[in-house]
Amino acid sequence: IPSSVSEIGNNAFYECSNLRNITFEEESNLTIIGESTFYRCCNLESISIPSSVSKIGNNAFYYCSNLENITF
Repeated sequence: IPSSVSEIGNNAFYECSNLRNITFEEESNLTIIGESTFYRCCNLESISIPSSVSKIGNNAFYYCSNLENITF
């Protein structure tokens, strides 16, 4: 995800079953991960959340049954 993105909206990747990993560009400006952003991304395995993030919405990773690695 490019460093120019400051917010990922609600339900942005809702039920993206082919999504396995999320990568953010260095020096990310991301501050908000919305509600249910990755809801039912059942094959999501890892994400490294940039230090710039100050808010993660409710159910952002709900039903991500294969999510094994979250790095802050």
